[in-house]
Amino acid sequence: MDQSVGNVEIESPKIELVETGKSWRSSSARPSSSFINDSGLSSVKDDNVGDECVSEWAQIDRLPTFQRLKTSLVDENIGTKKVDIQGKRVVDVTQLGALERHMFVEKLIKNVEDDNLQLLQKMRRRIDKVGVELPTVVVRYNSLRVEAEFEVVRGKPLPTLWNSVKRLILDCTKLIGLKSQEAKISIIDDFNELQEQVAGEVFYNGHKLEDFIPQKTSAYVSQNDLHIPEMTVREALDFSACCQGVGNRAEIMAEVIRREKQARVVPDPDIDTYMKAISIEGQKTTLQTDYILKILGLNICAETLVGDAMRRGVSGGQKKRLTTGEIIVGPARALFMDEISNGLDSSTTYQMVACLQQLAHITDVTILVTLLQPAPETFDLFDDIILMAEGKTVYYGPRSHILDFFDDCGFRCPKRKGVADFLQEVISRKDQAQYWHQAEQSYSYISVDMFSNKFKESTYGKKLDEELSLPFMECCHNNACGFGMYSLSKWALFRACMSREWLLMKRNSFIYVFKSVQLVITAAITVTMFLRSGTGIDATYANHYLGASFYAIIVLFFDGFVELTMTVARLPIFYKQRDLCLYPAWSYAISSTILKVPLSLLAALIWTSLTYYGIGYSPEPRRFFGQIMLFFAMHFAAISLFRFLASVFRTMVSSSASGSFAILYIFLFGGFMIPKASMPTWLKWGFWASPLSYGEVGLAVNEFLAPRWQKKQTGNPTIGNETLESHGIPFSGYFLWISLGALLGFAVLFNIGFALALTFLNPPRSRAIISNEKVTQTERSEDSSNGAKKEAKLKSYENTTSKPHKVLMGVTGEGKTTLLDVLAGRKTTGIVEGDIRIGGHPKDISGVPTIRNNYNPATWMLEITSTSSEAELGINFAQLYKNSVLYMNNKALVTSLSNLPDSKELHFATRFSQNGWGQFKSCLWKQNLSYWRSPSYILNRYIYSLIASLLVGILFWDQGRKLDNQQNIFNVLGAAFNVAFSLGINNCKSIIPYVSSERPVFYRERFAGMYGSWAYALAQVVIEVPHILAQAIIFVIITYPMCNDTRASYSSDFTVTVLFDLDAVLWVFHSSTANSEEVDLDVLSSSYILDPTGDVYFAIWRCRKGDVGVW
Repeated sequence: MDQSVGNVEIESPKIELVETGKSWRSSSARPSSSFINDSGLSSVKDDNVGDECVSEWAQIDRLPTFQRLKTSLVDENIGTKKVDIQGKRVVDVTQLGALERHMFVEKLIKNVEDDNLQLLQKMRRRIDKVGVELPTVVVRYNSLRVEAEFEVVRGKPLPTLWNSVKRLILDCTKLIGLKSQEAKISIIDDFNELQEQVAGEVFYNGHKLEDFIPQKTSAYVSQNDLHIPEMTVREALDFSACCQGVGNRAEIMAEVIRREKQARVVPDPDIDTYMKAISIEGQKTTLQTDYILKILGLNICAETLVGDAMRRGVSGGQKKRLTTGEIIVGPARALFMDEISNGLDSSTTYQMVACLQQLAHITDVTILVTLLQPAPETFDLFDDIILMAEGKTVYYGPRSHILDFFDDCGFRCPKRKGVADFLQEVISRKDQAQYWHQAEQSYSYISVDMFSNKFKESTYGKKLDEELSLPFMECCHNNACGFGMYSLSKWALFRACMSREWLLMKRNSFIYVFKSVQLVITAAITVTMFLRSGTGIDATYANHYLGASFYAIIVLFFDGFVELTMTVARLPIFYKQRDLCLYPAWSYAISSTILKVPLSLLAALIWTSLTYYGIGYSPEPRRFFGQIMLFFAMHFAAISLFRFLASVFRTMVSSSASGSFAILYIFLFGGFMIPKASMPTWLKWGFWASPLSYGEVGLAVNEFLAPRWQKKQTGNPTIGNETLESHGIPFSGYFLWISLGALLGFAVLFNIGFALALTFLNPPRSRAIISNEKVTQTERSEDSSNGAKKEAKLKSYENTTSKPHKVLMGVTGEGKTTLLDVLAGRKTTGIVEGDIRIGGHPKDISGVPTIRNNYNPATWMLEITSTSSEAELGINFAQLYKNSVLYMNNKALVTSLSNLPDSKELHFATRFSQNGWGQFKSCLWKQNLSYWRSPSYILNRYIYSLIASLLVGILFWDQGRKLDNQQNIFNVLGAAFNVAFSLGINNCKSIIPYVSSERPVFYRERFAGMYGSWAYALAQVVIEVPHILAQAIIFVIITYPMCNDTRASYSSDFTVTVLFDLDAVLWVFHSSTANSEEVDLDVLSSSYILDPTGDVYFAIWRCRKGDVGVW
């Protein structure tokens, strides 16, 4: 009896919800008859307001309007551990602490489904009592089409190296006027914001899309979970809430309290506190965040980092809920939600959709959701259904009438068949026949076009046309549309972005500390390499000092390369937030730029303070600080350059390639490898366009114009001037300030370009590829007169001991994946207690409602064992199971299975199923396929080799004939060294993102015992050899004849290039093959760490070559 009563009580709020939604809509426009402005009347109290609250509320009523908007009453025990304190106290809702917000939300919402319904009902009742109407959004669209181009290919459309080369050749033919086959595809897209070529009309409350800002009126919840992994769940929601603002909540709240004061109404203190707290914009932390955390079940992981593939964080289901929470935490009155149930169990999906239903029914929010085959109970929560197939609307109308529509068409859903599954199958040619029920007529396939036409002729279709033909009644709906691009002021948005960047810098502090330590170690090595062995002032020592300065520039320039990796990793999240109009691009660009200034200053201070006097530069303090300023400007310009390149090219592979090209150009035209005087006349402009040139000139002038270098030789100028003249930089002392200004100008220019690229460039998108055979079939169809293929998309809201035949179930985020990781032996961190070895019905629980007829048992089980249900029932199911007979039986079963009498200890002759040769062959076969199908990586390397060889050949044109002095000999050696050095850098930088993307797969395969680390590493080495040889051959056959080199140089260049490429690539392989060591798992697993580690390696390798060091 108790169980059935409990069942009725649980179901009653769902029934009540629909009725209250209907009644409120009909009565919301009628103001309360009791609102008479008569000072003689006594105060009107809500039912939940006690007499003791009236006097405190009188104090609030006497405050100015602005203060009343921030002041309310809370319980005395809120924020304290003393639960016996009674009464209320007056508080400023903007000053509520974290503990106070948490305790307040816990008081408001104990059972999410029921208490959230009551909270929304009380809020709506308060608003309706004073006759305030909530703005609503009505979206209309007619004949909506989106056209997009796709690529027609012949054969297998795999992105192989050969297919990419053919595609590149075809693209080149377009440049000379040759036409290629084109086709168009028509698809139906969500009408939140249309990015492609759009036909048709979309109206929000009668306004066209160009008349207002759709992103500030509606919000789109993507099915892609893009979050910053270094932020916690709470921080992500707080930032989103801060940037989205409060919309028209503040306006509504001000009107409510004004009318309440006139009518002398005393509201419920808890409801007043909540409504005022979520109506004040610009707060870094808000009560709305705690509310969203609670209703989405994210409060248990609020302080957990989001994480990513290589960093532990929240589960996939929690990320999906966080994606939804980031949107609904804002004030949008129209929500378009794409497949929000991916990765969620049916119970969590039901809870989320139930909250959305309450939001729509009570607060009049317009919500459109697509789901992947939802459970029947989730499907029943929706009001209207839009069923689409092949780009056409098959049905749009009430959910309760959709089966009647298909019944009229001759198809009937079986009683035990889910409606969502039936809708998906009834429009399918393969499954449609089984639902035909008109025995008097023979069955024939009914196409999507026929369904669409039947719908237009049906009562529902005609009613829809009638609604669209009526003019829109504006009423109070004007306030629902957003006409401003951003919710906050420019200063507030800048402060929000600045606060977040500072937080991320602290979270990534290990990277910056790691880089600083590396810089200290490199500086110590440099001091030993260039340690002054005397106080001689001559040309030999001048070359050493000049080489030390150039080497310092190399180190600091490469130190900024890590910004490229970090920027590319952050771009997808930035584009998502930019498209939602959370903040402008300039606020993100400026805030991130400002925080890079102290990093550059720190790098300059570390390097100069450790090396300046150790190497033996001029001892004057003025020149010491001059070198600090130049190093700071050079480092800041390098950081700005790589961030700019990342924002322009937007992918890791392309950005790394562009960074390598930039390094090649900057070092070639920097004036050290080949002096400006030796460059071809028509390329000397490149010297002034290279930031490295100004750094070298500034450092050289700062050092060699010092008093100690002004010693004159017999009949010659001073040693300092002679050194500057011989290296092609005969500039005066004022050029120090020109160089400093030029470097800072480069930094400003790159940061302006960074902001512009973030503003105007969109994220890269993959291009649709369709085979030629498919296009031919489509062109023959009756609906494809223009060669268009209709893409079908269903949008029908459908969406212990281990023995055989057991299933593991549980609510999302409850540890199912962790348990499987432990049982599979894949858990490598943390503490695992217990022993893992290989080799009935529970009784009824008092108070637990029985399962309803035709209800999904899995969903019922998850619902009654959820945290909120346990709190409501006062039952701990885990403890009940531990005290049950079933637990004792399972424990005895585990014991009996652990010591079988005839069992033998598991033993394998070898660790792996394949021998060493088999492992190597398998890994080599896999690497070969992977390289062949990675044209973005391989082609970039070959294109880089080709361009680098041509550029070096042009810059060092005919230098092999001019071997009449020492400088010309250095020029020829510089050509070989530049190509070898630049190719090695490009190979290493481009392979890091490629290896990083494969690392999660490698970890899983290695943990599964598929092969040894050595086989994987050796296969990576072997597969690189032919590509490295090809790069070396390209360099030799292009650069050799252009430089007019000798045969000795021919073989020398070939050998140096191959050896250096092998050296650089093998270093990268070390980062992926040494992953059996703990340091690799914890430190080198991030490409943020691999980049600076590689930069230090390059710098040390550059130093040990002997062309800049004393010994």
